[in-house]
Amino acid sequence: MSETTTTGRKRARSSLEVEEPPAADQTQTQTASSIPTSSVRIYALLLHFNTLISSRDAVAHVTRKTLFTVLPATDIRQPLLEEHIILAFARSPFIAEIVRELSLRDLTVEEQARLAECYVRIYYEEGTAMVRLATGAEQFLRDVAALRQRQEDRDDGGGDGAGGGGKMAIVVLANNTVVAEDMLSRLGVRDLVDAILPTRNPQNPSSFTSAESTLVWEQTVVPWFAESRAASASADVKPLLPEQAVVVSNAIYDLSIAKAIGCKTYWIRKVSPNASLAVRAAAEFTSVVESIGEVWTELFAEHPAEGNKEQPVGIAEHPIEDLKEQLGGVAEHPTEENKEQPGVNEDEEEGKMEGTEGENEQEPWIL
Repeated sequence: MSETTTTGRKRARSSLEVEEPPAADQTQTQTASSIPTSSVRIYALLLHFNTLISSRDAVAHVTRKTLFTVLPATDIRQPLLEEHIILAFARSPFIAEIVRELSLRDLTVEEQARLAECYVRIYYEEGTAMVRLATGAEQFLRDVAALRQRQEDRDDGGGDGAGGGGKMAIVVLANNTVVAEDMLSRLGVRDLVDAILPTRNPQNPSSFTSAESTLVWEQTVVPWFAESRAASASADVKPLLPEQAVVVSNAIYDLSIAKAIGCKTYWIRKVSPNASLAVRAAAEFTSVVESIGEVWTELFAEHPAEGNKEQPVGIAEHPIEDLKEQLGGVAEHPTEENKEQPGVNEDEEEGKMEGTEGENEQEPWIL
């Protein structure tokens, strides 16, 4: 994890609050990314689905088989190394972009459509059985749920912030909510999260505007948060503000929406720390960590986790020792309904969000 050194910073009053900013006449030095500048209670912990599953083996296998099935063998002149495939996924979830990152060749529109269809088919036939729960994910969810329960037990139920009683929501964001529901249930952790909400990733994160980001936020997270709080809050429920949420993901493009609207962003780095992708991210996000256990350390370090009372980190994860271990599994996939229309991103939603029809029609949402 990147080291961060600060001067003149007060310790957070609560495990659900970030640290207070330094005094105006003091300085701070940091080697990671920017640190939140206000003491704001966290009301929503938003975990992208890819942080909870390990699908490295599935991604590598399905991508290789898809490319060798659709493209002529003469187009693949170099070995498709697992590390290169996963790095390509970290940059973009779109199959055409993955091919470009692998330095193959430009694809025709027909080839892009065939690759998308083939990927979905092979994933369902062979890839799903290879997906497993990420190391430390279950313990992280159990520790956060236990911490939340302890805080609720000693909370009087008041509060002047969003959500009335102040209960922190634990939410999974997924491009495919149907798949996420099924997998998290199969892996035994669905009951540890409050909801699974749809999200939308930009094909080109750098061109995704703040207005588009805000629209996605207001159409998904904010309505659910208000509805979930309304049933239990006696007073009017205030809207969830972006700065009251922490968003965690393995993939940089997942965080582009959250960063654009002011959420705290935690990138679980699964690529080499020396890669240009990682260097840029260290300057863009609230924090860059190497495991979900480090997210616990940064957010809730004052509270020993249920799974490891002796160590505040709570989640035992071994340091990554080589590039192969650093490149973790990061994928979620189109659902059964999308087999006939691999480019339509509607499986994770009960209804398509307005304004997305027809976009990216030739490529499936792979991540």
